[in-house]
Amino acid sequence: MKQTAPLTQSQFGVFAECMQNPESDLYQLSYLLTLEKDMDLERLKTAIIKAMEAHPYANCRVKVNDEGVAEQYIEEAPFDIQIEEITDIEAEKPRLLTSSLRHPN
Repeated sequence: MKQTAPLTQSQFGVFAECMQNPESDLYQLSYLLTLEKDMDLERLKTAIIKAMEAHPYANCRVKVNDEGVAEQYIEEAPFDIQIEEITDIEAEKPRLLTSSLRHPN
């Protein structure tokens, strides 16, 4: 069973706004970076995963419980990222900047 905690007033305000406008990207802070071709992507991936593991609240999720109350919990599934090579970033921007809206909860 996941340990949960109530949302702060600020968190609840963001949650309510997101529920009211589920397709909005207002609270999605996306960044697109161009990496050098000789970048060690596996090393970068490992560093990102270690950073997430060191800060478990970065993997915090919000759900509505059986009583209809929004609460937060830390996702217990291991954090992972996928490496994706993109040749035309301009063509992919619409997909990349909205893919975080579809994160499973």
